[in-house]
Amino acid sequence: MAWHVARDGHERPTLQGYVVDLDGRGVTGLRLRIDGIDASGALLFSELQRIAAAVPGQERIPFEVTVPRPAASDRITVEGR
Repeated sequence: MAWHVARDGHERPTLQGYVVDLDGRGVTGLRLRIDGIDASGALLFSELQRIAAAVPGQERIPFEVTVPRPAASDRITVEGR
């Protein structure tokens, strides 16, 4: 997975990137856990957002999700079924 923080057309912060399937079996039902971290390292929020598309085997899909609120840094984790 690779991602970066951007802004959407309404100037809201978003995370844009892509998820890659490396094992070749394909994946569905992926979600991104977005953790907002403050400057001291404390967790401000944690939110799950679903990635709408399936990832075919040995391929990648792009994603764009809205960040719930600003934070000093973000930690992103992919969760699947």
